[in-house]
Amino acid sequence: MKDETAQLNELLSYCRSAQKGYHTAADQVDDPILQSRFEKYGLQHGEFAYELEQQLLILGEQPENQANITAEAHRIWINIKGLMTAKNSMAIIRECLRGEREAAGYYRRTLDAYTFSNNIRLLLANQLKQIEEIRDNLESWVKN
Repeated sequence: MKDETAQLNELLSYCRSAQKGYHTAADQVDDPILQSRFEKYGLQHGEFAYELEQQLLILGEQPENQANITAEAHRIWINIKGLMTAKNSMAIIRECLRGEREAAGYYRRTLDAYTFSNNIRLLLANQLKQIEEIRDNLESWVKN
């Protein structure tokens, strides 16, 4: 159970950082449609975090408040890149895409490496599906 809760806390940390990263990205772009999408994706990651918090509480564990260093660096990078590239929307989209690719890979590896209850496995698989949808949407922006 400790491995399970440690992994859920790691995913929780990643989702919280992604939520902040998308809100930062929304502040760095001028396109209102892109701002809206980034805000939506930030809200989705916030929902993922909430769902993971609830699962931890069900397991009798307190959700950790530590930030994931890699994800936190990602959020900071978005902010710096936005400032350095004069709000270059395409550069920010690409960085968000990189983050979603990382997230999808991390979720897949977590699902493959750990044994979770059916409820948690279903929750993580659903979150992964939504992350892949976000990734696909970002890829379509890059291709256009």
